[in-house]
Amino acid sequence: MEGHPELPQGIRDCATSLKGLHVFFFTMEADHIDSLVNLRVLGLYGCPGMILLALRPESEIRVLTIDFSRLVDVLVQTTRLRSLEMHNNVVQGTVVVHDAIQLRKLHLLPPTRPSKIFIGEAPSLRSIGYLDLFNTVFVIKGIVIQAGMVLHPPKMRSVRILGLRVNYTEMGHRVPREIEQILKCFPCLEKLEIMRYDEVAPEEGLLKADDEHIYQGNNFFRDLGCFSHHLRWIYLTAFRGGKYELALGKAILDEARAGTMFKMLHPQGSYTDYISNQLWWALEHFRMTTPNHAVRDRHVSVILRLRKAGGLPS
Repeated sequence: MEGHPELPQGIRDCATSLKGLHVFFFTMEADHIDSLVNLRVLGLYGCPGMILLALRPESEIRVLTIDFSRLVDVLVQTTRLRSLEMHNNVVQGTVVVHDAIQLRKLHLLPPTRPSKIFIGEAPSLRSIGYLDLFNTVFVIKGIVIQAGMVLHPPKMRSVRILGLRVNYTEMGHRVPREIEQILKCFPCLEKLEIMRYDEVAPEEGLLKADDEHIYQGNNFFRDLGCFSHHLRWIYLTAFRGGKYELALGKAILDEARAGTMFKMLHPQGSYTDYISNQLWWALEHFRMTTPNHAVRDRHVSVILRLRKAGGLPS
């Protein structure tokens, strides 16, 4: 619809009865939200106007979805919001979560990519996705989480699900150390997804069955609280068959515990049957040579399959 007209009066007249509303390409003003006193679920899709009023501390909204919008800074400082999902947005600034005591899910789905994510007090937060390890600075309780810079990273024990986005071409061999540093913040993590969003560059190359274990002996992911007790589902998604991806997988499997399910999920048409066969032989050889008894004795499941569309693996 041209011009982004105001929210129709007929909707605004449902002030006391309306509990859920999804608005596409209308303009939402402050008085529109204020008048819907019992609104608990709000979806805003391509709606200019007073979007961020839904995040005020006095807001009664529990579930908020923002899509196809251009935002500067997003401040989540509301005592009642439980879920914030942002899809396909341009965020030219920082996402701040602080004093959000009921927030359980914070999902910034691609290509939403703020320059910084700051998480302060969010004691109920259980699911975070997707952190862009190359483009976004991640700050927990005022401390920048960066590999080699944080000796005693802050802990968020409430978080159970974490999604990361990785650019292997730009980050190269920094990938496992950066991921390890972030995992130190989440000792009770149960599910981890690492999503690739770049193509395999020539300098990386496609994996081969006889590739050496690049990170053997580097002790990545050793003594992490989540690996020792809780982490049971690990996904490498948008897996394109690059050497760095296989190397990361081997480093993770060297520390995976019995009962862990490790899945490599590839998008349809991402690589050939030849690469699949090379990967299968590479993993079979790895099973025989890894020092991890749980992998050698097949107490860790390793699965390769087609990735289905959707958000974080459930």
